[in-house]
Parts: sequence; C-alpha cells; structure tokens
Amino acid sequence: MSTVRQISPFDRILYLRSLPQLQQLSSATVTRLAYEAEEVQFDNGEVLYSPETTDPHFYILVSGSVRVERTPESGFEAGPGDTIGFVSMLAGTPRATAAARGEVVALRLPLARVLEGLEEDFLVVQNSIRNLARIQQRLLLKVIGGSRRAPWTKSIPIPRDRDLDLLERLTLIRQGDLFAAVGLEAGVMMATSMQQERRAAGAALWEIDDASGTMCIIVDGEVEAELADGQTFTAGPGYPLGSVESLAGIPRWYRPVARTDIVTFRVDHETFFDVMEDDFGVTEVFLQAMAQGILASIDVLVQRGEPLQVLDPS
Repeated sequence: MSTVRQISPFDRILYLRSLPQLQQLSSATVTRLAYEAEEVQFDNGEVLYSPETTDPHFYILVSGSVRVERTPESGFEAGPGDTIGFVSMLAGTPRATAAARGEVVALRLPLARVLEGLEEDFLVVQNSIRNLARIQQRLLLKVIGGSRRAPWTKSIPIPRDRDLDLLERLTLIRQGDLFAAVGLEAGVMMATSMQQERRAAGAALWEIDDASGTMCIIVDGEVEAELADGQTFTAGPGYPLGSVESLAGIPRWYRPVARTDIVTFRVDHETFFDVMEDDFGVTEVFLQAMAQGILASIDVLVQRGEPLQVLDPS
C-alpha cells in the first residue's frame, strides 16, 4: 500500500457527495470525511484487510476492483463507489480477506474518527442505523426461515394482575447485550418508556405491509412469524419483533402470531433513538451489535455456499 495524492480535496467532496450511501449526510460531515480520508493505492494482489487486521479502517473505492471473500466460493467483486470493510470493522473483527485485482485507488477512513463524527451529528447516526437495518433485513429474508430467536436466557415470574415494575423491567432488558452495559439513567429511560401489552394465543400483532415504527420485545410466551413467501420462524423471550423494519423505515415484512399467550414491551423507535442520543455508549454498542448480526447472517449464507453481494458484508 502506498499513499498517493491524485484527487484534490474539492474533488473528494464532490465524489463522496455523489455516492448513494452518503447522500443523506450533511455537507459539513461530507467535507470532514473528505479531509480526513487518506488516499491510498494498492497493486495487484495486495491485501486491504484480512481476519488478521487489527487496525480498524474501512475503504471507499475510487478506481479498480477488489475481491472480497470468506472462501473462494463465497466472494464478490467490489468496484468504484463501493464501501468495503465498514461492517467488519464496526463488528470488531474482519471475517473476510479483501485483495486488489489490478491497481486500486481508494479512500481509507479510520473507524475511530468516523465514530467521533457520529457522536457530533446524531442525524448521521440515524442514517447509519437505517442503512445497516436495510442490509440486515435483506439478509434476514434469506436466512431467518426455520430459525428460532430467543436471546434471553433467564426469566422472572410475570404477574397476571399487574404490569412489571421498573426494577423488574430493568432486570429483564439488561439480559440483552445492548443494555447490559448502559448507564442507569439510559436504562431507566428505556424501561419507563416501554408499554407492556398482553395478547391471547392466536392473536396477530400486525400484517405484512403494515406501517412500521414500533418494536415489540417478547417478555413471555412464543410467537410464530410467517414471511410473504411462506417461510416461518419462531421467537421467544428477548426477541424484538419489528425492530429491523422500524429502524430501516420500511413496511412490515412478516406476520407474527402468538402461539401462546404472550406479554410484550412495545417501544417506539423514536424513543430508542432518544436513548441513544442521550448516551452515545448505547449507540456504539448498538452499532456493533447490528454489524455482528449482519456478519452472523453472512455466516449462514457462506455455510450454505450461496453467493454474496456488495452489501458491505465483509
């Protein structure tokens, strides 16, 4: 890898502004990225990153082609305008190797500086979460069928004659990775904003193509969800039904029906954003969890031998 200077700062701004994944960012944010990006060149066969990479940078390709692969059978080609490595670095560890095919020019961005920028501009955070959620939804359409989702490993008795109190809610939600390490204030804000709901077995929570915007965290009971193509998956305590589409800003894409009597916490996605805006530590943990979820879905596709696409699933 060598550092080059072929693109002026002004041309970088114009180039970054032209990319679809950056068009919702403010001019100030794009300008800052343009000045912080390092212009680098790779010769044929040079590795941009691999599972051994410890320096968290990602790349926006300017010219040339890069092969990104987990195995020879599960790779894809990335070209000018594509972002590669962002999800991997955000998740903590790359799982693929990215190597230049011919001469490649790219903009190299440090993840730490980008995260600092996110803390300064929460609209950028929302845009990033929306993009990650849309990637995850497209992957889940391929991998969620036949699976069971129930992240909580412990339970507490659910009173039948009252709603759960604040301490009980905090005890439950802190089982998840997202809220296990958050501050007390953020945890209380989240717990108090939840609306507890009960549904009898057989009740549908919503229909496919309904408007999204809220998620329902399963507290007790089991749900079976059917996709438009007839595939189904089951979900139990801890699974946030409806979270992906609410964060992505797209309609409902499966129909969940209670298999047993269920108790859920309904949370508006705007409330969730408020919690993240007040505590950037929650934001960082959540972004990492989203990236890890994307890579977990990619793992399933790789195991099946299915082809990958340029979703930045590297």
